[in-house]
Amino acid sequence: MDPSATATLAAMSVPTRGETAQRRRESADSTSSQRLVRREQIHSALLAIIETTGKSLGEIQLSEIAAGAGPTGISPASVYTYYASKEDILRDAVEARVTASLADFDARFRRTESFGEYISRIVDRVMAMWNDNAALLRSAAGLAASSPEHQRWWQTLFSPWVTEIRVAVEEARTAGEVPTVPGDLEMMVTVSAWAVASSCQQLVTTPELAERQDLVRETLTLTCRRTLGDPC
Repeated sequence: MDPSATATLAAMSVPTRGETAQRRRESADSTSSQRLVRREQIHSALLAIIETTGKSLGEIQLSEIAAGAGPTGISPASVYTYYASKEDILRDAVEARVTASLADFDARFRRTESFGEYISRIVDRVMAMWNDNAALLRSAAGLAASSPEHQRWWQTLFSPWVTEIRVAVEEARTAGEVPTVPGDLEMMVTVSAWAVASSCQQLVTTPELAERQDLVRETLTLTCRRTLGDPC
């Protein structure tokens, strides 16, 4: 073959700098997508075990989670490619489910609603989220009680809500709906958020309460409003 033709073919077969970068991006995107799928499979495996067996996180073996991850399962060692511990799996699964559950929910105070309607809307959505993810959130609440580290993580899940509700109280005060705002508003909002979460946990673990959700909802709404300065 003509040497010049050989050189031309060789040059054509070598990717340009732009092509190389594009291939790397595509490879990274593919790897990232695969990791997301695998993480979701691990989440689902853990949730299935919790729901079908009622086991606590401490009673669940990593091998059980690995066996249920994906159509054919994976090795326990492979789980450690994605997570350092069972606790990390649970925390990531909870964050993913909570984020998905609240993705379309506007937690801001609307000018078209009263403060009472706003608090009622918040309570309704949180209760619905707990009902939809009862087993997972029950396990998460148990994890939160196990150490200060997990307790802090649990609290971060409430942070966006605490911020929005605090802003709502201040706006309601400006509008004259809440005449007396608590001195430590941040603390009172946090207390209200924890009261709702605690009541939701009891709802999903106590059959007697589960049958009286309307009463629980009404009581929680009134309690939160009064705690935050609404005379109702």
